[in-house]
Amino acid sequence: MYFSIQISNPSSCKNVLDFADNLEDAIESLFYIDTEDAVMNWNGVRLPLSYKYDISVICEDIIGMLESIVDNEKGELFIEWPSNTFRTDWSLKWEGDSLDCKSSWFDVSGNIENILNCSGVITLDKTDFVSEWAGLLKKIMECLFKAGYTADLINSLERMSKILKKIPKNGRLYRNG
Repeated sequence: MYFSIQISNPSSCKNVLDFADNLEDAIESLFYIDTEDAVMNWNGVRLPLSYKYDISVICEDIIGMLESIVDNEKGELFIEWPSNTFRTDWSLKWEGDSLDCKSSWFDVSGNIENILNCSGVITLDKTDFVSEWAGLLKKIMECLFKAGYTADLINSLERMSKILKKIPKNGRLYRNG
């Protein structure tokens, strides 16, 4: 089973004149419409995630998912990802070091839902799964801070920072060696 997230190198505004007061609006206003996408590899199927339109919409859910997984030795979580170009339901179950993710795909960029629905369950090390998301959150935080956002303006930045401190390594594409 294979799962990874390629962060890419998205262009973002260096200074945002009208600050948003929530994470979704801040991310959407920060990234250009035609910037590079992040790319999720789901069992060999690659799907783009727009920073402006997908990641802005799902970021709060990503943070909540990571908090649940990292803070609990055992658990189950159902997520209905709300983006209209990353519309999928995930049923996560973890215990100890192992994590299973069953998915149902409805609408994704490229109309590859049928391929994704045939790709099966992802089973992998829990730490490897959360590590894939860490780089994405780090990139978002970096861009938000460069634009002048702070935890005082966006409460979720503090949550994001706390969860990143609990993730011990980078995703597989960003590890040395």
